[in-house]
Amino acid sequence: MNLNLFKIQSHFNQNNLKRNPNQIPNQNLQENQNENTNFLIQEQAQEPEILEEISEEEILEENQSNFFNQNKEKQNLIKTFKINILNFNFNFSFFLFGLFNNVLYVIILSAALDLVPSNIPTGIILLADITPSFLVKIGWPYFIEGPTRYSKRVIGCSTLSFLGIMVIVIFSSVPIRLFGISLASFSSGLGEMTFLQLSTHYPQQQGVSWFASGTGAAGIIGAGLWWLLRHLGVQLGLGISSLMPICLSLAYFFLLPQPDQLLSSLGDGSSYTILPESDQSSRLTRLPSMIAKSDLTFMKKLDLTKPLLLPYILPLFAVYFAEYTINTGIAPTLLYPIPRPDSHPVFSHAFKSIKDYYPFWQLTYQTFVFISRSSMAIFRLPPLPKALIPLPSIIQVFLFLIILLESSSQILVKLFSSNWIYTILFILISLEGICGGTAYVGAYYWLGQEEGQKEFQIACVGFADTLGILVASLFSSWLEPKLCGIQVSHGQLLCRQVE
Repeated sequence: MNLNLFKIQSHFNQNNLKRNPNQIPNQNLQENQNENTNFLIQEQAQEPEILEEISEEEILEENQSNFFNQNKEKQNLIKTFKINILNFNFNFSFFLFGLFNNVLYVIILSAALDLVPSNIPTGIILLADITPSFLVKIGWPYFIEGPTRYSKRVIGCSTLSFLGIMVIVIFSSVPIRLFGISLASFSSGLGEMTFLQLSTHYPQQQGVSWFASGTGAAGIIGAGLWWLLRHLGVQLGLGISSLMPICLSLAYFFLLPQPDQLLSSLGDGSSYTILPESDQSSRLTRLPSMIAKSDLTFMKKLDLTKPLLLPYILPLFAVYFAEYTINTGIAPTLLYPIPRPDSHPVFSHAFKSIKDYYPFWQLTYQTFVFISRSSMAIFRLPPLPKALIPLPSIIQVFLFLIILLESSSQILVKLFSSNWIYTILFILISLEGICGGTAYVGAYYWLGQEEGQKEFQIACVGFADTLGILVASLFSSWLEPKLCGIQVSHGQLLCRQVE
């Protein structure tokens, strides 16, 4: 149409110039425009109606195409949203498993000085809090056969933890309280092994890292919670804490997605397969048992364990022996005069009495355990290289020796003066937590990458850290009173003043 209009304009302009060569073009501008307009109207009237029909069809097709593309984009967004929700539920579920499975264990250790009289070493609490867990981890993977029924295990863990904490709340007798602690310990050990095994049946590798992050959070939340609740007394403080095991079952049954849901979100490229349920008649089998019937004999299991001795078992044993000896055998004796606000404006708020030292050291340690155990899940840091897994245990032993010398001879006070001792110990105990958490998450991450019987391998190594804690508790039962006696012989009587 524009081309025709241009031709018409040129034709009229040429004719006008021929008729009136002396006429100025501007004088005929209005006439030309009127003539062009009239001609354009006539030209439009003669346009075929088929052009309008084709234009409408093209517009309709374009609208349909846009509508289809928009629907496809919406479907992709919805699919991506659902996948993100599944991944979030999966990650958060394993985080909660680690949190609620370990939180009572940490609370009991943090409340050690409040659960037993001052003449009983806190290592006794650790002994009762770790022995049943060790028996589970050393016996269950090697001697218990048959399919794993995860739902029943989770129910059992929640029930035992609740009963154990209620026994501690109701009874004040030390032997009965130790029995309640043992129930909670058995539950914690079985739960940790169960959830680590469960992670091997999911088509993702984040299960272990998020579980480790949850156990780290259990440390800081448990120690911090007891820091707040201890003033309410043992009965009320632990009574409030007894509600946490119930959340373990809620997270398992109502939040954790089924493995086939995550498998379908990954497409057909995954090598994971979902095995049939073991108990179809029970509501407890909302999730499949997800374990193949293995023909592994006891000797075959030992053969699978031998290659894991140097890279995983020994480093985990060493790092946990050193750090739990510090926590239960040395930390209760790290006592100093209450700092004054004018010279220590920060630590004077943390230490109001002699009994505040031990919970504060526990809170510091647990805070940095959480940070290091969350290095992969939350902070997205790469795992510790497999060849460097022994490094945290070496550093931990070095920290153990330094803190031991400080408790027995106050070597740090002599080197840096008493004004710096709070800051130095804070740094050392922070490093202790970092080493312990890094060793844990690094070892179990690389175990999940091993080829072969992943479910058995990740369970059979669990006794290493627990054995380190058990040996540390036995050693601490002797070490703590020994260090207190050394301090008294040097004229330092603060360890005798802790009630």
